[in-house]
Amino acid sequence: MNKYSVTIRGRYTRLLYLITPTFNYNSIQTLVIENQTIWGGRFHPIIQVDENRIPPEYINWVENHDPDIIYYDVNVDIASILTNYNINPYYTEPLNLETPWHAMGTNTYFLASEFKDRKAVFPGSKYWQIKDDLKDWYAINFGISNHINNADRNLTRENSILEIDSQNYEKLLSIIATDDKLLFKTMLSQLYSEQERDIVNNQDGSCLEFIVGGEDSREDLLYYVNRALYKNKGLIYFTISQFQILIKNADFWVFIRSFRFLPKIKIKSYSHSEVKLLKLVKSIPHVSDYKIFEIQKDEKFPYELNNEKKYPRYSIFQSTQTIITSNGFINIPKLPKSIIPDIHGWSIDIDIRDLENTSTAPILLPKRSKTQFIIGTQHSRTNSNNTISILVDRQVTTTGVIGIHIPTAEEIIKFRITGSNYGITSDNKIQRCTPSDDSNRLLGFMKIFSFDFTYIEKLFNDYFWGNWIIDTSKKENTYPFSTATIVNELTEALTKTGNITAAINGPNEIGANLPVKVKNIIGELCEKNILLKGFKIKCKTCSSNIWYSLDRIKNEMICTGCHATMAFPIDSEMHYVINELVRKNIYRESNTPDGNYTVIRSLAKLKEYYTSFYFTPQLDLFTDQDVHKPLGDLDLVCVGDGKFIIGECKHNSEAFMVRESNGINSLDKLVSIAKMVQPDIIVLACAIDKYDKLQKAGKYVKHKLHNRNIMVQWIKIIEKSYFSMDYIYR
Repeated sequence: MNKYSVTIRGRYTRLLYLITPTFNYNSIQTLVIENQTIWGGRFHPIIQVDENRIPPEYINWVENHDPDIIYYDVNVDIASILTNYNINPYYTEPLNLETPWHAMGTNTYFLASEFKDRKAVFPGSKYWQIKDDLKDWYAINFGISNHINNADRNLTRENSILEIDSQNYEKLLSIIATDDKLLFKTMLSQLYSEQERDIVNNQDGSCLEFIVGGEDSREDLLYYVNRALYKNKGLIYFTISQFQILIKNADFWVFIRSFRFLPKIKIKSYSHSEVKLLKLVKSIPHVSDYKIFEIQKDEKFPYELNNEKKYPRYSIFQSTQTIITSNGFINIPKLPKSIIPDIHGWSIDIDIRDLENTSTAPILLPKRSKTQFIIGTQHSRTNSNNTISILVDRQVTTTGVIGIHIPTAEEIIKFRITGSNYGITSDNKIQRCTPSDDSNRLLGFMKIFSFDFTYIEKLFNDYFWGNWIIDTSKKENTYPFSTATIVNELTEALTKTGNITAAINGPNEIGANLPVKVKNIIGELCEKNILLKGFKIKCKTCSSNIWYSLDRIKNEMICTGCHATMAFPIDSEMHYVINELVRKNIYRESNTPDGNYTVIRSLAKLKEYYTSFYFTPQLDLFTDQDVHKPLGDLDLVCVGDGKFIIGECKHNSEAFMVRESNGINSLDKLVSIAKMVQPDIIVLACAIDKYDKLQKAGKYVKHKLHNRNIMVQWIKIIEKSYFSMDYIYR
């Protein structure tokens, strides 16, 4: 019975906002304030796209963010975005700020119970009536909105409350400056969130930044939003009028001095000249008493990251559970210290590991795989780590469990091939895929070898045994052999390679105790059913000398030639034959190598490169559920560390370009299929490569897929690594 380990990690739900130039300043400000009301919201990027293209400098940034949900301006063609970029959200939703709208997520104040010694700052009942130029500044930088709702009150009932009204509003800046026990949404929205990205030659991470924008400067406000994703000691946003007011307020500078150990303040602006900003700085009373200022026009944003590695994702809890069947349930823990039962809108990442498998890697899924057949919840997806993420909504929170199905390799690959891919219409996609007779033979071969690609490579790369099995497989008829036959042939092979000397029988020589070593390896191959045991028996009636398998041996036997009765001879020497299933996967006929051999060796070569690796044998592909003639087939179909790989295998590279009666070759078919199933990698493989035609075939496929993000690789099977089964020759 298989056992599976399921590890779940709780985190906030990551959002991405895509807007166009028509999205105005006030609307962006609404998004900023809305994000402060949800856990993790301070780290949700807002990206402007033009003509449905994400700016090049933001592409890696967006893909690294790996959004769970995308909210988009109605002027964005979201289908185009999903087709062209490596993002795979639970769902997408258009932004409509004209009606009551809220982003999906967990209320920021869910985290308030972590800080019972702090006072939650709320607007008073008349706060909305206050008219002041700084109210927007308080809203953007501290999350003080005009209204409070019952959920906020409920979540902060264990905290003391500071209400801001017309009586204390004038003292608000002084209160913020002197009371270090206040609790703001902006602070809570950043807790238990992801590590910020480090910047190459980071000069800004240790500085406090003032971002000074125009009264309706979209560019400055977007910079403030997205700058939070990089390391910083603090960001404060102002419009120019707010800046002019605050820099002359002594309480503001008391507040700024609370940012201890900062060497300087950088003032950045896209809207205002350095001359104008410098003039304002010089107008600050007692400017020399404050920190050193540096005014900078930031024209290199977004910044170059210090490295391209994936940054660690923060999780608020981790739980590992074990299930012992392929179908079961996993418990969804409640968020720690939550004080109401219906918190929703958070996410969990799920890793599945087969405990019977010696590999330490989790089951990794190809990007954009459909996960609904694995996880029994409405919103799930394949994340950038090639594992599963799910959205925990009210329903999941209430039940506390979700169903899970541990998928087989065949299920993962078939669902990936037939799943709806972005940009592919139902009339131009694979509807079903089935194994063929060749697939079944290959699968039988792999079962004999216990799916051990390492052993396959060792055996077939061995100078003697690899050659011997291949040569024996070419023979038209069953070829029985004895231990003595192998000893003689191996001795001859050692002599030819110069590995035999006059001292061959010495205690430390390769040829020492050769009969014992040969018996050991024959015994090993018989245990695996690669070789079958039996006897050659000569019939006295018809003189046929025929091999009989061990399970057919009796005291009295029937000759398979003339059907005469014969006695089992005394002192018969055991003879062995290669399992017919192994033989037919190597040579179909004496002069015709079977394509399965190249496929098997190619899979074994690929396995060397990946920690998590699984495959299916060849698949026939159909674009209609009811048709019987396939569109084509895939020789190679596998997943390596979450990368979906398809390919074409030929014994001789010349066969890649051979055209069929319709004028197309196997590579043209492969390209057509690749456009439908969108693999990460295409592999071309052969055993014999004449005139570099393998490389030419690879370049041909690359040219055909020049505008698609698909890697093309080619593999030549290299055989005869001298005596790779070294333990035989010791």
